[in-house]
Amino acid sequence: MLKEYIVEKLNSSSVDDVASLIVSVFMEREPLAMLDSSDGNEFKVYLTNLGTRAAQTGMSLVARCRFSNRVVGAVICADLAGAHHGEDEGGDADPIEVMVEKLNSDYFGQTSPESGQYFSIKFIAASADFTGQGMVTDLIEQSLQIAQEKGFVFAHTEASGNISQHMFMNKFGFVEKNAIAYSEFTLNDAQPFAAVQGHKGIKLLIKSL
Repeated sequence: MLKEYIVEKLNSSSVDDVASLIVSVFMEREPLAMLDSSDGNEFKVYLTNLGTRAAQTGMSLVARCRFSNRVVGAVICADLAGAHHGEDEGGDADPIEVMVEKLNSDYFGQTSPESGQYFSIKFIAASADFTGQGMVTDLIEQSLQIAQEKGFVFAHTEASGNISQHMFMNKFGFVEKNAIAYSEFTLNDAQPFAAVQGHKGIKLLIKSL
């Protein structure tokens, strides 16, 4: 059966559409994004910068509607090497960034993994009107194939919600290496994620390739 979408490498001309899609999906479904009271502009700027860099590496993918050419899915991936894992607990620190850095630094220590070791799946999203067509599975499977072709040793992701955690662990064989409960995370004597309901916490998941 002919699928209603095609998957291709992310290029610079698709970055803005990809960023808009991820913001839209995450603001509706992902527990951390749903706490954000802003309109998502800051998140989109971050995704646009990340996507621009990702488009240059050939490790990220976009799904387009076969008939309209509209961007309906995407996965942004990167080499984990060079990522900052130290904690910044200053007054202006972003709680999500601090939590993600702690999640990684508790496992890796203060030294970043070597280049070409960890293939990190940073963001994945699919348009609601393409749900049930296997798009997310296709995007992840093709991403893992790219990782293997490029010689990565491990795949890595930080899964913040129940659905993504279940999918990566039960469908793709990722293993939980660390976790932070939303109800227990504190920053500057505050609990920024205490209002999250229905999700226990964020998990660091890794898979040998």
